[in-house]
Amino acid sequence: NALWLWLNCAATIGNGAPARSSRMTISANRSASAVWAGSSIGTKIWGTADFDPGAVASSGLPVSYTSSNTAVVTIVNNRIHLVGIGSSTITANQSGSANYIAASPVNQSITVSKASQTITFPTLPSKQYGSPDFSPGATASSGLTVNYTSSKTSIATIVNGMIHIVGVGSCNITATQSGNAYYNAATNVVRSLSVTKASQTITFPPIPNKVLGSPDFLPGATASSGLTIRYTSS
Repeated sequence: NALWLWLNCAATIGNGAPARSSRMTISANRSASAVWAGSSIGTKIWGTADFDPGAVASSGLPVSYTSSNTAVVTIVNNRIHLVGIGSSTITANQSGSANYIAASPVNQSITVSKASQTITFPTLPSKQYGSPDFSPGATASSGLTVNYTSSKTSIATIVNGMIHIVGVGSCNITATQSGNAYYNAATNVVRSLSVTKASQTITFPPIPNKVLGSPDFLPGATASSGLTIRYTSS
């Protein structure tokens, strides 16, 4: 840890004749390069962008980093990159140079916690009985799939993530997202669904003229609903 210099020195004596040369050695110790971290890393939320750990060396030399748990944190371009949930120790190192000895490593703990998520669920439009299945339209900020339940399966059921109308009345559709390894469960969001009776029309072709004594016959009217037609005579 020392720098050694040899100097050749020449002197003259009184009559101007050169004296014998002599050599002396100078020892210069290398300076220490301390490393210290900036503010504590602490807890980060999943999804946080890569960031600089913030350690500096008193020598001004660049600091490098290692992670004790690469399933949670890796070092990418000398920045902390989150890859999982859990804890890791980040070690700051400075290996020294020709003028500075290696610094003592400094450790900082980091904890990566699950991120929160929210559900966006627009108001459900009123539907008529007989309407085709439709998507409730809720989304989670995490991008995870949203699930649904119906409070009255006699009014609406959930089929392959779609609302399937089976009756007339009102019910609540609840959107849920239970989370995963990286996201906490979202707060449920409830929307009301109203299903009204469907309209129907009657198709009734003209009745042909009949003569007295003709056998009974069907008038021939049909309803778009498929329901039975009733007739009256004036």
